[in-house]
Amino acid sequence: MKKLVIALVALLLVAAAVYVGSQRLFVQPIAEPAPVSLSGAAATEGEIRCRGRLVPARWLGLTFGTSGRVGRIAVQEGSTVKRGDLLAKLEGEESELDLPAAEQRLAAARARLAQAQARPLPEELRAAEARVASAKARLDTLRASPTAAELEEASLRLQQARNRLWGAQLARDAIGGSSASSASYEQARASVAQAEIEVRLSELAFERVKGGPSPAEVVAAEAALAQEQAALARLKMGPSPEELASLKAPVAEAEIALEQLREARARAAEARRLYAPFDGTITSIAIREGEAVNPSLAAMILADLSELQVETTDLSELYVTRVRPDMPVEVVIPGSGLPILQGRLSHVSPQGTVSAGGEATYRAIITLDRQEPALRWGMSAHLTFGKTVGRIRR
Repeated sequence: MKKLVIALVALLLVAAAVYVGSQRLFVQPIAEPAPVSLSGAAATEGEIRCRGRLVPARWLGLTFGTSGRVGRIAVQEGSTVKRGDLLAKLEGEESELDLPAAEQRLAAARARLAQAQARPLPEELRAAEARVASAKARLDTLRASPTAAELEEASLRLQQARNRLWGAQLARDAIGGSSASSASYEQARASVAQAEIEVRLSELAFERVKGGPSPAEVVAAEAALAQEQAALARLKMGPSPEELASLKAPVAEAEIALEQLREARARAAEARRLYAPFDGTITSIAIREGEAVNPSLAAMILADLSELQVETTDLSELYVTRVRPDMPVEVVIPGSGLPILQGRLSHVSPQGTVSAGGEATYRAIITLDRQEPALRWGMSAHLTFGKTVGRIRR
């Protein structure tokens, strides 16, 4: 009977041990060596354990602004660079033909404006005044016509034409119309006909002089005089505000076009070059010289390795509500031989990542209290939230 009681007590102890062990396994969703522990002393002190990985506080994938073929790579992996340093560039340059053409258009527009704004030269004034005098003399002549001299000249020309006609008629009649002299006779007849034409033209000219200028001729002469007088006045007064505005507009348009062209050329040149946006280290290069690239390809990774932080990889939705800003975090870099580090929770992502099994994990950032020279981007870390500085294991 005593042996039976002892056996029953042993069985009860084994069952209790199995139950306690199963409860420990149930609340540890992450395997060793960094399990989440909600039981025992850690649970009562609010500690939460999870995994993380070291990442730079600042890093960036650099891309070209355009497609092209890589002409030169100016750095290597591990190169330390300063902000503004040239890292790489693509082949090709902008055409130089369009820029001089735009500059010439601007220069021509400015020259026309400057010419209009300049005071007239003495020779320009003299030439304009001479044109006015000539137009006025023409109009005066038309208005005074016909003069006695003009009438006499026209009459004399008519008389000369008639005399030539009479001479030609006499020569024709002297030859007669015999067959022996038919060729001479025909030539004489032609001379008579030509003389008759000249007489008729002289008669018309005499009538035109006698009748004076037509109203249309006078109007045309008056218009020509008015035009020359207006040109002289404009020359003396300079361009009107409207004329200046019409000359300034092409200058402004040409200036804008030239500036836009220069900016476009500068943007195109910048798009073919890759510069460092901040001080840091080139941690990887994904391109080669002569290789075709496009803006969707991250050509290089630039990181500021002077400050590393820890980014969690499996902070579960079950425990994310228990962490708070500035919460102390113990950081262990397994297998590195580094001392245990202390950090503070600085950020928790507001949106989780849902796994295939339906559990959400959240990205949290832990800022380290100090930077160890041996730390490297990508090292894994075991994190314990809630550990205070005084309880760090040494």
